[in-house]
Amino acid sequence: LLPLAMPKIPSQQVLNPEVASMDGVHLFYSDMSICSRKVLLVLACKNIPFTRKHIDLALGENRTPTYLGVNPRGLVPTLVHDGQVIIESNLSLIHISEPTRLLSISYAVFCLKKKNKKTKI
Repeated sequence: LLPLAMPKIPSQQVLNPEVASMDGVHLFYSDMSICSRKVLLVLACKNIPFTRKHIDLALGENRTPTYLGVNPRGLVPTLVHDGQVIIESNLSLIHISEPTRLLSISYAVFCLKKKNKKTKI
């Protein structure tokens, strides 16, 4: 069962002012995180343009005031899409996939309608 709303950080908890002005897709990730790697993989496979923001967990960059201003929980990965902060890797994957899935369904319906028109003539 999919959640009704993406778990996102409420805007009042996002203390880094740069986040609100982030256009497009930005991924805060760590090479040491399997969850980060799966989000990176899906973004790459779907050819979605995004900005990488590496967080070095070994150096504690996830506990700096700058990163805690993005995600107060200090976890990676964190996906920011047009200023909206989305946490939890599986929910980031759902967020990434939704528009693509809808586009694919729309295209399939279009092709079926076009094929049916040609068949009836």
